[in-house]
Formats: sequence, C-alpha cells, structure tokens
Amino acid sequence: MIRLIGLGLFFWGFWFIGQNIIFTSRISFFTFRGIAAGGSIILLIGGICTYLFGSGSSRNAGLVMLFLSIVLIFMGGVIIITPTSLAEVFIGIAAMIFGGRMITSGRYDI
Repeated sequence: MIRLIGLGLFFWGFWFIGQNIIFTSRISFFTFRGIAAGGSIILLIGGICTYLFGSGSSRNAGLVMLFLSIVLIFMGGVIIITPTSLAEVFIGIAAMIFGGRMITSGRYDI
C-alpha cells in the first residue's frame, strides 16, 4: 500500500510541476484554438502503447516512436512556460522525491 501511495505522490509531483508547461505548434495571443501538434501526440501515444504492450523488437520500435515524438515537439512546436513560484517547484520536487523513496524502499522516511 505504501508503494502505491508513493507512486501516486510521485505522479502528483510530476503533474504539479508540469501543469505550467504548454506544448503547442502555434501561438494565438487571444485563445489557444486547440493544439495543432497532432503528429507528435499520435506518435507519443503509439510509442507508449507499443512499448508497454509489445514484445521483442516491437518495444524498440516503441522507443523510436517516443524519441521521434519528442523531436517533433521541439522542432515544430512552441513550449510556453507560465510563471511558476519557488514554492510550487519545491512542493513538486519534494513530492517526487518522497514518492520515489516510498516506491523504492517501501517505507516512509523523512
């Protein structure tokens, strides 16, 4: 049960830091009319599914798809980082550290 809580805490910290990062392939100063980085999103989802559910060489293809999706995001997209306070960064990193410790050791050490 502690490891499951640690996994949840780790993902919550990752989400808490990542909620201020927006990936898009175009900027509209009034509204974001949807994310136009569809190819990279499709490759990312396909790569995750292939890596998790594939076997043998298909797992390698999943890793290649993941790598290509990251390259497409950085080449054809824009990364918008909204203002983040130091407290938000500290809380997110602390949650990931404590979650990782709970996952690996199975206990809660401060």
